[in-house]
Amino acid sequence: MKTDFTDIREHIKSYKKQFPMFIKDIRKIESTIDNHIKLHGQYLVQFKQTHSYKYKEKAAAEIENINNLLKLIDKIELMAILSK
Repeated sequence: MKTDFTDIREHIKSYKKQFPMFIKDIRKIESTIDNHIKLHGQYLVQFKQTHSYKYKEKAAAEIENINNLLKLIDKIELMAILSK
């Protein structure tokens, strides 16, 4: 079973191959996304343990942070395409 997070990681790997000139930026974004994914998982575990909705909201905020980083990657892709 594939998850959205697996798709995100595969997408980032393809960006690394397509745009080697931005490899440092993509690596930094990749590590940041991994941190957000870990936090998301921790918040979901805490939500299941405590049934406190504040953890569910924090998990949703982490997803929003991941989406913002993916938008940044799309901007990098646009810059790379325009620079060719």
